[in-house]
Amino acid sequence: MTDDSKARIQSLRGKALKLLARREHTRAELARKLAASGMTAELLARVARADHFGRTTEEALARRFPAGDEFLARARELAIEKEPPRDVVLGRHLIARGLRPGPEFGAILERCRELQDENGWTDPEQILARVLDAP
Repeated sequence: MTDDSKARIQSLRGKALKLLARREHTRAELARKLAASGMTAELLARVARADHFGRTTEEALARRFPAGDEFLARARELAIEKEPPRDVVLGRHLIARGLRPGPEFGAILERCRELQDENGWTDPEQILARVLDAP
């Protein structure tokens, strides 16, 4: 195995374990995180399962991996797509609200994305009202 292959596997392993650590993801959060990791739910679970079975815990020795099984069930239940959902609020929405493009756009758009993911909202005005007009 080449050093490059080893590094890629280590990277995948780290991403897999990080994603599996948090069990309650919204559909959009999980889809975004999978897309950012470059992994499908199945690949992530396969990598984490291989890592788990290489350990000496009672579950690993018994060839049980409930966290991976739960994760895959959750991913299927949420019907995770191959790509993350599109952002509802875009820079043009901020410009329409009178904001000038600049470094703060990134933080505002990130907060809009978080709100979209948390609530499943699809109306840009509803999201912007919460983000920009909140006290």
